[in-house]
Amino acid sequence: MHASARLVLALHGLDALHERIGDEFVSLCRHELDPLVQAAGRSLGITLRHTAHGDLELHFDVRPEMGPERPCGFAMLGEGGDVVVVEAHRSLGVCTTDPVTGKIHRRGILTYDVLLARALFNTGMHELGHFVAALPHVHDPNNYMVTGNPPVDMRTRRGRRAFFAGSKRFTSEQRGRLVEQLRSGTWLEGSEE
Repeated sequence: MHASARLVLALHGLDALHERIGDEFVSLCRHELDPLVQAAGRSLGITLRHTAHGDLELHFDVRPEMGPERPCGFAMLGEGGDVVVVEAHRSLGVCTTDPVTGKIHRRGILTYDVLLARALFNTGMHELGHFVAALPHVHDPNNYMVTGNPPVDMRTRRGRRAFFAGSKRFTSEQRGRLVEQLRSGTWLEGSEE
């Protein structure tokens, strides 16, 4: 398959979020995804229109989470290689137990638009890594393909913010695999469970 010079990323549902979140997300795409696309000899186009189809698509699931509330437990942030679950990101927090009452208190960690946008972007890049190049999960908290919860020493509000909304990167090997697939225009649609 010969890929066209332009690669369009369609961001479905991102426009349902606050404009600042969408603006920050698109800015991150320009800063961090565009260099990969350019290395593949292509140019990046981004659309937020609901009816638009792209070569790549990310769907932002903005429905309320289903099931019992687990404010301190693990939440599925992305799924299916192209879905980013917004409410799971919004519910991330740090829990502490009041020693007197035994009640659990949760403090949100993605309480600013820029933090939420970065966390959504990190998850989007993770899902695209699976979808485009079948990249496997890793344990490096500074890598887009990290999975699971933060290490114990990062389970503070600051640590969890860094884990979920911190700046991440791909290794040179991961970048090479992504560029190869972006150049060819074929997606391996891989997902590691």
